[in-house]
Amino acid sequence: MLGGLLAAAALLYLLASVLMLTHLVGATSSPPARRAATLALGGAVASHVAHDLLRWGAAGRGPFAGIHEGLSTLALVVAAVALGLRLRGGRLETLGVFVAPLSLLMLLASQGAGARPTTPLSGALLGVHVGSTILGTAAFTVAFALAAAYLVQEREVRQKRLRGMFQRLPPLEVLDVASYRSIALGLPALTLGIVTGLLAGVQEAVGRGLPLVEWRHYLALGVWGVFASVLVLRLVAGWRGHRAAIGTIVGYASAVMVLFGYFVRGSGR
Repeated sequence: MLGGLLAAAALLYLLASVLMLTHLVGATSSPPARRAATLALGGAVASHVAHDLLRWGAAGRGPFAGIHEGLSTLALVVAAVALGLRLRGGRLETLGVFVAPLSLLMLLASQGAGARPTTPLSGALLGVHVGSTILGTAAFTVAFALAAAYLVQEREVRQKRLRGMFQRLPPLEVLDVASYRSIALGLPALTLGIVTGLLAGVQEAVGRGLPLVEWRHYLALGVWGVFASVLVLRLVAGWRGHRAAIGTIVGYASAVMVLFGYFVRGSGR
């Protein structure tokens, strides 16, 4: 049952990605094609939810019990945001083409063997640590999609292509402001996740004679620094548009590195 739901979610995420990409780059757009992409994404989210509910019930673990559960929850949250935008309509619905492949990759990564908490935290505090980190990363994933869309749209404008993607992607100003707001929402959540993670690291280090700060903590602080810099430079130095989009993508790439580090450690590799 779990394998079937996982396969259905993965295939539907892939199908939704292909359909949305075809719609984005195609010369024409038809309502049936758009509806098919929305239905595929909706089916993927539904299969994903059913899979996770059954998996949590069988394992007796919640959505924030560890990095493996957290990755699947992260994939589900960002896919649900993309689905919500598609159901709402408007040009922001095209962001799904940047999000659906990420949801697919994170869902598959969450199936790694040996899932266990990656910190000595337990109970509510573990939920706060993993949950806030996941929610912050979800906001950054949306910001990444907006930044990527900004760069694509900027290229279309510079090359004076006033059809196709130019007509389907949101205006540059909308993408820029929405990315800024996503980062502003994600940074406090990431801050809470880092603080609780550092507390756990100190507890573990004192108890086992390990270094107080590991490379994972430095990476996490680096991610925080990049996104905080994007916000500060926007407010103080007037960073907008292209530079802010590049900074957002760099920050998200760093966040993916941190998640990978936790994933490897949580798998015992």
